[in-house]
Amino acid sequence: MQTNLNKTDIIYLIIVTLSAYFLLTLLPGTVLQAYGKLTVLKENGTNIANLGIISVTIGLLFTFGMYLLSRTMFKQSEFSALVASLLMISSSAFINNFMQGGVSDLVYSIFGSAVIPEFSFENIWKTLPLIPLSLISVYLLFAKGKMNYVLTGMAAIIASFFIPLLALPFLFLLTADGISKINHIKDKGITSALAGWLIAATISLIIIKPTIATFILSLLIGMVIAIVILSFENKHTLLYLLTITLIMISVENGMSQILAMQRVDSETIGMLNQLNSLKGTVAVASYYKENITDIAYVEAGREVTSADAFIFIFTNKTPKFDYLLLDTLVLDNAKEYAKIAGTTATLETFAYAGTQQQSGNYYQIFYSAKGDTMILTVDGNGNLLSNQAIINGVDESVFRLLALNSTSPTFERYILPRSDSEKNIFKVLYSDQFGEIAGIKITQIAQSNSSRLRLYSFEYQ
Repeated sequence: MQTNLNKTDIIYLIIVTLSAYFLLTLLPGTVLQAYGKLTVLKENGTNIANLGIISVTIGLLFTFGMYLLSRTMFKQSEFSALVASLLMISSSAFINNFMQGGVSDLVYSIFGSAVIPEFSFENIWKTLPLIPLSLISVYLLFAKGKMNYVLTGMAAIIASFFIPLLALPFLFLLTADGISKINHIKDKGITSALAGWLIAATISLIIIKPTIATFILSLLIGMVIAIVILSFENKHTLLYLLTITLIMISVENGMSQILAMQRVDSETIGMLNQLNSLKGTVAVASYYKENITDIAYVEAGREVTSADAFIFIFTNKTPKFDYLLLDTLVLDNAKEYAKIAGTTATLETFAYAGTQQQSGNYYQIFYSAKGDTMILTVDGNGNLLSNQAIINGVDESVFRLLALNSTSPTFERYILPRSDSEKNIFKVLYSDQFGEIAGIKITQIAQSNSSRLRLYSFEYQ
């Protein structure tokens, strides 16, 4: 295979490779959704320590290889290969499979078990940045009667609904072909308008979260752009500008997607590592819900139970474990976490938001997770001046409030028990006020640096 690479290719390859590396390694830490796959791989005896490096490396080689394939075998232009590369590396299909801290379908299939394709309309959004130019390519190929290429292109688009990673290389080549053909559109503007409509609609869908309503809205936006193109003298220039806009929006969306992915905080991992030396059953009531069982197994090699922890703290049932690791963040949205235990919770926590001064008086403002407001009247030094708190405009006795002290102001809370005062959570945190659980001595044996997470031992008497 003869290569026809030049200096421009070298520059573009450097740009694409560095961009891919930046996106794939933007944030350290393991993505929460990856722990389930990592657990399976670890149980299969796979060394999971280097999987992050492997995924990124495969992603970079994949990007490098697709650019070379476009330029050498398919003789596509440098700019076309650059556009296709930037759109590919910023797509969800690429990022989800090759980013650091994730487990790609490819890696999982090699070391774990094969990923079974499953039809979903959501899958098409993972390749969305590559779709408009691919459709333009398919349309123009159809117009020229190249049915073999058309069928291949349609198969790739259909494959996007099942397994986006498999469709990615085909969509890459179609995208590069689509951008290369923009300057060769020679009809009276209908094809240009169609191309602009597809690109503008895709940009709209990337910016606005895809739903049925936004899909219809994107079609209308694309229609407006199509009308503009029909009346625009230099249609090719406008299409190129739309394509560049698509690239910029896609890359920005890719970065936003990575930043939005939930990762496990180091404080939780640090406390999980303290469980290794414990003998007995460990229950964890965690902000990460049932995912904590996979997290603990991957990070600390320890099997823990999650449901039993929530059943215990949100009821008055007898515990079925020897140790409890409590993440006090679960109290901020107790109603949600109590559902795991099949029960309800009415307690509410309030976090300090600031102090306001009005007419010579000082007021401390607190907010709950659901947006309720609590106001305490204090003096200039923060000392209480009233035994009444105002919660959403209603007076409440401050003597019902429980201080959840922390070594970090970020995690200090006031707890209002409401009708939950008989539940075990208060007997763990405030045994002096609410009494101990009969037949069990509970001792706090460790806490995280901020005291957000607290580890308790249970001694059955």
